[in-house]
Amino acid sequence: MTRTGEGISGASGATMICTATFPAKETRLSNLGLISSKNLNAVSVYFQTHPDDEKGDAIRLKHLLRELAAAAEKNPDLEDWKKIATVMESWLTPKAALHVLFASPQQAIWEEFELPFRSGTAGIDIDHVFHIVPLQRALQRQTNPMVLLVEREHAAIFAVNHGLTVSKVCELEAEPHVCPHDCRTGWSSSIQRHKECHAVEFLDRTLKTLCQVAGELPVIIGCRYDMWAELHPRIPADLENRIVGRFIPMALEMSAEELLEHVDSVLREHDSDQRQALLTQIHDKEGLSAATGLEDVTAALAQGAVKDLVLAMPACRWLHRCNECGRLNLSSRRCADCGNHQLRSMDAEEALVREAAAQGAQITFLENHAFEEFEGVAAFLRFTPVRTLAYADR
Repeated sequence: MTRTGEGISGASGATMICTATFPAKETRLSNLGLISSKNLNAVSVYFQTHPDDEKGDAIRLKHLLRELAAAAEKNPDLEDWKKIATVMESWLTPKAALHVLFASPQQAIWEEFELPFRSGTAGIDIDHVFHIVPLQRALQRQTNPMVLLVEREHAAIFAVNHGLTVSKVCELEAEPHVCPHDCRTGWSSSIQRHKECHAVEFLDRTLKTLCQVAGELPVIIGCRYDMWAELHPRIPADLENRIVGRFIPMALEMSAEELLEHVDSVLREHDSDQRQALLTQIHDKEGLSAATGLEDVTAALAQGAVKDLVLAMPACRWLHRCNECGRLNLSSRRCADCGNHQLRSMDAEEALVREAAAQGAQITFLENHAFEEFEGVAAFLRFTPVRTLAYADR
C-alpha cells in the first residue's frame, strides 16, 4: 500500500511543505562572472532575511539602502539606483532566503536570484565586475536529499528542501498476507519462510519506489542496525552510489525539526569525509597533477592547466590582474609575464573563480578554515605547467 503527498508536521503543529526549486541557473551566473570592464558600474547586492528577526532585517536593509544612496550621489551613472532600492525593499519577507541582485545600467543587465537559505551574507559592492562568489558558495551548499525511513512493514520517503522544509513524498506499508500451509514442512517452517519472502518483497518494492522518486538526488536512509543488514544487500548499485549516509531514527513518525536535525548531521559528516578524501588526494598528487598555494595555482591558471579548482580562501587576500596581458599576480608591483607595472587589485577568491570559470574548470568551495596549509587554495591539473623564467624569477 502506498500513500503520497502527505505533509509532516513540525513542533509547532504546522505542516511543512517543500517549496519550489531554486530558480537560478548556473549558466546565467557563469555569464555574469565573465563580464568585466574598466568603465563598468557593476552593482552586486546580497541580503539575507531571517523569519525570526524581522526587525533586525529591516534595520540591516535600511543601512544597505543608505549605502546605495551614498554611492549613487558619487556616481552619476547609477541612475537606476531607485529601482534597485525598490526591489530591495520588496525583499523584507518573513522567510529564510538569500536575495541577490546583479545590475549594470550601462550594459542593461538586471539579474535577480532568490535562494532558500539560512546563513547568507549581506552587502553592496559597486565594482568593475559582479561579485558572484558568495552566490556560488551558497548554490554549492544547497543539497536536496531524499530521505527513506524504513521499518519491518512500514516505510516513508521524504523530500528535504535546502535544509529548511521537508515534505512526505509517499508512505508504504506491507500488504496484508495469509500464510499458506505446507503439509510437508509443518506450520512453523511454512510461516517463517513466508514471512521472510514477504519482508523481502516489501523491501524490494520500497527500494524500487525510492529509485523512482529520488531520480539523481542524493539519498539518506534512516533505519535500525538489524534493518540495515537486511536492506543493504538489496540496494541497487546506482542507488548505493547516491547514498550519502544513514542514521538510526527513534521512530518512523518524527517531527520536521527532528528529521532536519538528522539530515544536517549526516550531511556534515559526509562533507567532512569528502573534505578529508580531497585533502588526501591533493597530498598524494601534489607536484605531479595537483598544485597548492596561491603562487603555484595562479601560475597554473596563467597556462590554462587547471582542471579543478578547490577554494577555502581566508578573507582579505588580494591578487593583481595585469591591465596589459590579464595575468593574475601575487605582486602588485609588476606583471610576472610581461613586466607591466599597471595592475588592478582584485579579491583573490573572486579573481581565481573568474579565471578558472573562463577556462572551463570545475570549482569546489570549502569552509574558510579548510586547507590552511595550502593558503586555502589547491588545483588538480590537466597537465604539469612549465615554470617560465618570469615565474621562476619571482
